[in-house]
Amino acid sequence: MNRLIKISILLVFAVAICLTSGKVFNIEIGTKSAEKITELGDSTACFAEIVENFSYYEYTADNDCYLLYDKSEKMVGKALFSMPYCADIKGYAGNVPLVILLSPDNKVQKVHLLDNNETPSFLDRVVAKGFLESWNGLSTDEAKAKVVDAVTGATYSSSAISKSVRIRLETYAGSATTAAETENMGNLVGFIASMVFLLF
Repeated sequence: MNRLIKISILLVFAVAICLTSGKVFNIEIGTKSAEKITELGDSTACFAEIVENFSYYEYTADNDCYLLYDKSEKMVGKALFSMPYCADIKGYAGNVPLVILLSPDNKVQKVHLLDNNETPSFLDRVVAKGFLESWNGLSTDEAKAKVVDAVTGATYSSSAISKSVRIRLETYAGSATTAAETENMGNLVGFIASMVFLLF
């Protein structure tokens, strides 16, 4: 009888963990805090351009994402670099690397072009047509699915940008889901193992 009560308690805890997505008393099990990075390198220098009152960032390796914070220490966005995920996508003169800025709730805020070898007049057409704003305000799922017509006179460049946005958002969504599922499963297994050890 005593063993049946212990098993029942264990099952109740396991169900509670599953229903709260790996959280107990509003504290996530097994999470690590990321390091605040204030110095900007060559690849991260664009953060100061794309985020007003930028202060620092934290890097999350699970989904290759940069969490961006303002001077009030509020997370204001997430930055996703297209490279190396889009290394095989070429514009007119090679790769067109970019950064996608997402809001904290995963809506596209901005697509920002990085240094590239495209003809400046082609990219001027892309910018003038508002092509880079085509995804603004869309969720990552909506942005991945959106078909954006290429800009006349800059077809290769605009097509490369469009493909890069789609591919990078697909890899972000896939890795975010996989990382979350793996972490939740690890949390649950660890918790159940701890409970079994304590109860028996």
